[in-house]
Amino acid sequence: MLQKDNYSYYGEDMGLQRYKNILVNFINLNRFDEVEEFINKYIKKVSPQISENLYLYSMAFLNFSKKNYFEALELIQKIKYDYFTLKYDIKNLMLKI
Repeated sequence: MLQKDNYSYYGEDMGLQRYKNILVNFINLNRFDEVEEFINKYIKKVSPQISENLYLYSMAFLNFSKKNYFEALELIQKIKYDYFTLKYDIKNLMLKI
């Protein structure tokens, strides 16, 4: 799907849910190098309204998965809580740490 740039409908931005699903799948497979590559490449493909907060969340989730809890908390503190779905994921990640 990513190799063929088949991640959006009708040439629109990549949806938040699709981005998060791919992120979680990479992390669950412990493919951390590919996660970082995915984040840096595809964060530009999501809506500009949420890209900055989604980037911070993605990096926090990656650091949490690598057991870098302090770094994950620092990144979470920088996130603005202005998107409902992301707010739920952020709080969920904070509870895990």
